This record gives sequence, structure tokens and C-alpha cells, in this order.
Amino acid sequence: MKNSIVKRFVSILLVLVMTFNCCISASAFQEGVTKLQHHGWRIELYLSKTMVSTMSAGVSLFGMWIPEPTVTKILASAGIVASQCPGGIILDFYPPFQIPTGFRWQ
Repeated sequence: MKNSIVKRFVSILLVLVMTFNCCISASAFQEGVTKLQHHGWRIELYLSKTMVSTMSAGVSLFGMWIPEPTVTKILASAGIVASQCPGGIILDFYPPFQIPTGFRWQ
């Protein structure tokens, strides 16, 4: 179970890294808004660029206090990648899943 969660997280992290390294200029992105919208069975979580940057600092800092070295490295990497977010993001959730099933820019 632990390995499958780590593999899923690493795959999401790799997708985010590839997305951040795209050739689109940062001026094409917006600051965005922070809000939650419910569309039938789907929930959209809108996060502004400022909110993502704040959360990434918290994730990196929190990762230092976990005794498991693999988890610490994953959280630190996720915090660094998220801090490079060029604009606001939208995460899609479906109620049975607690892991985002979709990701797009605002």
C-alpha cells in the first residue's frame, strides 16, 4: 500500500515537473483565485499562485520533521517544484478519491 501511494505521488510529481518545464512564457499565466466549486460528482479546487507558493514552503518545511527519509525527500522535492508554479492551478477531485484526478492552469 505504501509503495503504491509513493509511486502515485512520484508520477504526479513528474507530470508537474514536465508541465513547469514547458516552453510557454510565465506571462501567459495568471495569478488566479482561491475557491472551491462543486459540479455534480466533480469538485474543482482553484488555487492562486500565491497560495501554491505558500503551501509549497509549508510542505518543504513539514518534510524536514518526518523521520522516514524517502517521504522527506518526496515532500522536499514537491515543495521545490510547487514553488516554481508560474500561475494559478485547478485540481479536479471526484468524491471517492482524495488524490487529484486532473490538473490544469487557471
